[in-house]
Amino acid sequence: MSSDELGTTFHLLHAARTGNSASFDRIFTRVGPGVLRFIRNHLDGSRLSAFVDAEDVLHETYLRILRKGSLETFEHRGKGSLAGWLCAIARNCLSDLADHYGAQKRRPPQGTTNSSRVIAGIVASDQRSPSSEAAVTEKTLKLRLAMQSLTPEGREILSLRNDVGLTLEEIAVVVGLSVATVKRRISSSMEALGAALIDSEPPEEGLPPVL
Repeated sequence: MSSDELGTTFHLLHAARTGNSASFDRIFTRVGPGVLRFIRNHLDGSRLSAFVDAEDVLHETYLRILRKGSLETFEHRGKGSLAGWLCAIARNCLSDLADHYGAQKRRPPQGTTNSSRVIAGIVASDQRSPSSEAAVTEKTLKLRLAMQSLTPEGREILSLRNDVGLTLEEIAVVVGLSVATVKRRISSSMEALGAALIDSEPPEEGLPPVL
């Protein structure tokens, strides 16, 4: 994020705190795609995914901020602080949804037409173009399967790092760990991810499989 973008975000936050809903929508739309990917990685392969979609959780995150007036408590420190703050709220939403909706019939969060429009725009912006989708499908599938082989903690930290683009310090704030622990978990999770990707590759033609 450039210095100009940081300045714009600061002014949008100020406007949103005074009740300007359009400014809040612009802020949420700006960082929403990364938060959506974080939520998708959290849900992928989980029991909760049978009851809620990533879009539902992102929608609930949006509504929770508006309902509780959480913008008043947010301290803008630059770069990834806003995305990290939103991911922390999304994390709480996921935990609450697991507690309350895990054994119930799927029920998407109910919001206003405007909030639904914002979420739909974020989902659309995060989708790949049709021309490139076919080329990445196999690679994406292998990566998803490899990610599912990691621990939930490992998936979460790698998603915060790669999908959201947070620094080690920002990740530490979101997950409540020390920077040193976050660094170790990223390293071990990357090693495990690499091993899972290697295992997913078929042996070269003419060579026996490695036993």
